[in-house]
Amino acid sequence: MATRLLASYMAHPFSFFHSANSATLTKNITFEVNQLIASYLYSWLIIIADIAMLAAILGLLFFDNPIITLGTLVVLGGLAGGVLWFSRKRVHRLGKANRYFNDQIYKTTGEAIGGIKEIKMLGRERFFIEKFLEVSRGYARNTIIYQLFVELPRFGLEVIVVGGLLVIAMIISQSNASIAEVTTTLTLFVAAFYRLMPSVHRLFSSFAGLQFNRAILDDLGVSLQTNTVERQRGSEDSPDAMPFSDGIELDHMHYRYGGTPADTLNDICLSIAKGSSVAFVGSTGVGKTTLVDVILGLLEPSAGRLLVDHTPITPENVRAWRRNVGYVPQVIYLADDTIRQNIAFGVPDDEIDDVQLHEASQVAHIADFVDSLPDGLETIIGERGVRLSGGQRQRI
Repeated sequence: MATRLLASYMAHPFSFFHSANSATLTKNITFEVNQLIASYLYSWLIIIADIAMLAAILGLLFFDNPIITLGTLVVLGGLAGGVLWFSRKRVHRLGKANRYFNDQIYKTTGEAIGGIKEIKMLGRERFFIEKFLEVSRGYARNTIIYQLFVELPRFGLEVIVVGGLLVIAMIISQSNASIAEVTTTLTLFVAAFYRLMPSVHRLFSSFAGLQFNRAILDDLGVSLQTNTVERQRGSEDSPDAMPFSDGIELDHMHYRYGGTPADTLNDICLSIAKGSSVAFVGSTGVGKTTLVDVILGLLEPSAGRLLVDHTPITPENVRAWRRNVGYVPQVIYLADDTIRQNIAFGVPDDEIDDVQLHEASQVAHIADFVDSLPDGLETIIGERGVRLSGGQRQRI
């Protein structure tokens, strides 16, 4: 399921990641999938097993004394079901709140670790520690409330069972049954109740757990059911590069980010001949990066078209178009891996062409630096290339 969820997120359009928080997505994949499987799968297994156990025990009691058994079933079932019914919304709200606090825990941790250089520079460690402490307390408080809700009914159940046994004893003692029959019936009901109590409590806890974790199921369920076509495309081998001999054209192209009132790019008409060099110049925020992202096929125009050799770029051929593109972004991402794996980013180790790797290193003017390292291409560069200079990161 975690793999399917990761594939689903990666199949989302690039614009999805403008509003999604990476810490939240990581939490969903690494924590909440496990939480969902553990809570739902385990809860349903408990429910099925305990219902079967209850049916067997109640069947035995019904055979001995059907009236008392039906009364017991109505009282215990009615109380447990009533408590669950009237508290289901409260438990669901606790689960949603805990999801929020868990989101904040992951986000705050990511901000504190990811921005450690700036945090130390500005002396802001205390701010992030206190922020983490606040959301951690909220998460712990909600968890304690939920556990109290699950455990407290058990004590009430024990009181009800003891009282029920006394009532049963009084009813049986006033009947015409012999002492031996009374003793046998009471012994049977005491033994049955002793076994019923844990099962009833586990059923109550399991149903409460399903409500508590329903928010996870609702959210992850939607994510797993979307982008089926894109997931299929992403799992296929990379297509051959599409023909490119003439140039790139933007035909009355518009682009607007979700939730914004105006277009970032408005009626752009542009032709770029193959082999030419073009610079996009302008003040901050006018849409230069957005324009490049559209040309890369990362963003789909809100209106108008992107054409390559007069062929419109669509979701069906955009991967083939990208095979023609080399890209050095403003913010460099490097994996916490070897220089070799970062130059051949996303290529399995046994498919890396060493000749192409060496040629790329020469063209990017990084080969001399790599050769000067004791481990050469096998040098680990740290998370996001922290052990390299800015220029070295760009060249890799």
